[in-house]
Amino acid sequence: MPLETRPPLVRSPRLDARNGGPAAAPTAAEPAGTWHVIVPVKRFELAKTRLAAAYPPEARAALARGFAADVLAAVRAAASVRGLTVVGDARAAADADEGSPHSRVPVHHLAEPPTGGLRRAIALAAGKAERGGADRIAVLLADLPALRAAALDGVLAAAAAHDRSFVADANGTGTTFAAATVPGVEWCFGPDSAARHRRNGFVELAAPMRFRRDVDGAVDLAEAARLGIGPGTLRARAAALAAIADAQHRPASA
Repeated sequence: MPLETRPPLVRSPRLDARNGGPAAAPTAAEPAGTWHVIVPVKRFELAKTRLAAAYPPEARAALARGFAADVLAAVRAAASVRGLTVVGDARAAADADEGSPHSRVPVHHLAEPPTGGLRRAIALAAGKAERGGADRIAVLLADLPALRAAALDGVLAAAAAHDRSFVADANGTGTTFAAATVPGVEWCFGPDSAARHRRNGFVELAAPMRFRRDVDGAVDLAEAARLGIGPGTLRARAAALAAIADAQHRPASA
């Protein structure tokens, strides 16, 4: 079978901007109040099972919650986002409200449907946002603990130039972000999503590693930590490592 030919990546002028303080004022290429971002969040207790080799169940749930909190904080701090829908665990939406009480970006919650999985959940959320007047929809995964608002604004600025676009994950096979500026798009999340997005006409965007480093295993989390994780993940990871160290040094019961 011939190898798939990948088109050149489209680069954003603000991909490496630093996120310092309040979100920057929008430019003509990055208008405020145009993007509605959907973040699917799996129930924390069921998430991140591939971290099981390094972390016990309670720590994995706490880490998943920390990842989501940091992603949602970045979304609500982004200058080019006008709305946010959390699909799945309602606690993530509550954490977003509590973590950024003064954000101008409203948080909506949509329960995950009983059937259809991630793609069905995203389609329902996108349809609801479109009916509410959103004309630009982006889907962002909740396991990007190094994400910053400036990086999201940069990618959204690049995405605004295309009907459909996406960002591949650090391994190049999955997808951390997909966007559409036209209605009724078929989202291609799931196994081999990067290849399926390409085949379905999504333009692949360049993005900094902090936008692509999703976390499945302990090595991924260590790499994200080197990039600079957000406060939610930092607290959860520190607590988990402290608990593991304490358990290792605790005397065995007689």
